[in-house]
Amino acid sequence: MKYLISSLFVILCSWIVLPVNALNQSFCNYTIKAQIEGLSKGDTICFENVIFPRFDLEPAFNVIVEEDNKFSYEGSIDHSKYFLISYKPLSGEEVLLPKRGLTLYINGGEILIQGTAENIYFCQIEGGVYDNVYVQKINSLENKLGIESALYWRLAQEARLSGDTLKYNEFSNKYNTFNQNNRTDREKLSELKDEFMKEEPSSVLNIIDMLQQVNFSPLEELESYYTSINKEAQQSYFGLMLKREIDNIVKLAPGNDAPDFTLQTVDGQQASLNDYSGYYLLIYHFGLCPGSLMMDPEVTSFYTENNDRVKVIGITIEDLNLLKELYEKTDPSEKIMDIALKPALGSMTSHPWPDVESKNDNEQIALDYAFGGLPFFIFISPEGKILERGFSEAFYKAKELISLY
Repeated sequence: MKYLISSLFVILCSWIVLPVNALNQSFCNYTIKAQIEGLSKGDTICFENVIFPRFDLEPAFNVIVEEDNKFSYEGSIDHSKYFLISYKPLSGEEVLLPKRGLTLYINGGEILIQGTAENIYFCQIEGGVYDNVYVQKINSLENKLGIESALYWRLAQEARLSGDTLKYNEFSNKYNTFNQNNRTDREKLSELKDEFMKEEPSSVLNIIDMLQQVNFSPLEELESYYTSINKEAQQSYFGLMLKREIDNIVKLAPGNDAPDFTLQTVDGQQASLNDYSGYYLLIYHFGLCPGSLMMDPEVTSFYTENNDRVKVIGITIEDLNLLKELYEKTDPSEKIMDIALKPALGSMTSHPWPDVESKNDNEQIALDYAFGGLPFFIFISPEGKILERGFSEAFYKAKELISLY
């Protein structure tokens, strides 16, 4: 079998529980009405609360479709909510879409959802904060691009399930290069979002957007944004949450002490920050994504050339045994986004430094260092001070710093 899940982007971020009495609360009722062509009686619509900024999920409620092509729900909340909606057909068939679900902000009133079951995570939403010219334009363009790219994803997965590796590679490549091939529309979408942020920074949708970016955005941008929103927005449920997260990022700024950690490596050893005292330490957060596949050989070369004074510890969201199995099954000619897959997987599964799988107690380091995605780097001085933190730019700054000494 010759295939690879075409893309995986996980944002691992820190989450601080906010005291209930510190957050604005208001009890309100809401109604959701959905007209979705292709829904069948007995299908289940699952609503989960999104916990920011990590985007963890907790069950909220389910709606059983009682009539074909539509559903409705009435409820009440004690503060504004952000839901992720997922679709479970009665037939048990898998929903082949490259999204976890449809996101929905609720703060009372009536919300209307329109779309199709085939592309249910790309529905148009109206009502409340969604009745905004910018929001409607942004959602329309996002949905258009999402539906078009999802077609390639769906065709790739269908080809994989049928064992047609040629078709799988063809449609995977089309999916992975979709944004590049639709640059004009992507730039237009970015412009619309920038205009919305500039004209209406205090919109709760912009605050929620910033919450999802807090772990990888420059600190000065976060602080500038927060001061630009009005007092009401700052004191809102999500505004207070954003402030707490920005305060957490301040603690991770260059020059501050690196948080301590104790990790269990895949070979059964323990590793802690104190073990690397006297050495530069590069924390390398990686996974099965094009960025990690591309960067991994560079990180290995950097370590090999400087391991007398630089140590590396790898943190991965993957099961390394499964990655090794994938390496064995991968054809030497296979590529993903022009990356030779087998050599990249070979590098990723044979690191000369200790690796850690991010599960159980090992997950705490992702919270403490607010990993912003994949690949993500933290560079720490021999004295235990944070020197750099970020995506590839942090790695290259680390290389530059070491080259000077």
